[in-house]
Amino acid sequence: MELYRRAFIPDTHIPYHDAKALEVAIEVIQDFRPHELVFLGDFFDLYCVSQYSQDPLKCAKVLQEEIAEGKELLNAIERRSKAKSVVFISGNHENRLDRYVAENGPRLAGSLSVREVLGIPVHWVFLPYGQKGHYRMGNWVATHGSICNKYSAAAMVAKYGCNVIYGHVHKIQRYQTADFSGRTMTGLTCGWLGDSEKAAEYVKNVPDYSHGLALGWWRKSGKGHIDVVPIEDYRAISLGRAYG
Repeated sequence: MELYRRAFIPDTHIPYHDAKALEVAIEVIQDFRPHELVFLGDFFDLYCVSQYSQDPLKCAKVLQEEIAEGKELLNAIERRSKAKSVVFISGNHENRLDRYVAENGPRLAGSLSVREVLGIPVHWVFLPYGQKGHYRMGNWVATHGSICNKYSAAAMVAKYGCNVIYGHVHKIQRYQTADFSGRTMTGLTCGWLGDSEKAAEYVKNVPDYSHGLALGWWRKSGKGHIDVVPIEDYRAISLGRAYG
């Protein structure tokens, strides 16, 4: 029985991504040959429309340049993965576009679609940031997430009451529990693919972030299993081979 395969790509923060870590992730995905790709949000950084104080030396790229680089990488990942289905979950960084319009051009609200501005292909599933940003996959849910505490995986299970894979925190964490009936619930986050010095300059000490991705398998019944693939020193071990 062939299992349905999904690959999960966490926060990448284009153009402040880690190119070497992203390449390792793509190589793993190429060999995995997923039926479906799921982007867990914050693929784009959109630094130039951030509401926070910006480094003038870092703000050299305009919105069009940031988006063009991101679109090129999105297309490359889809092409190399050979996935027949792609899901793009919008994160809080993609949501910067909506916040920017609301604060600086409220009369444009509703006339500018985040999907259209980012150039997300029409044949992809696009889920906006917020309450509608959840993708159901049998007994799992994928979302960007909003909880950033030390025990976010446990907090996400408590919040959703089911198996959930999410992004947002840039860390690798797995939590599993079971209820009285024996039903297990797992919270899982698979790191990120950004460059800490470029994308996380707001962290003033040492960022405790980890590079990684996740691979999942689903039975026809809808029951799935997801494994995290850590990327350490630009190397990964998965699918019986070494990468990087």
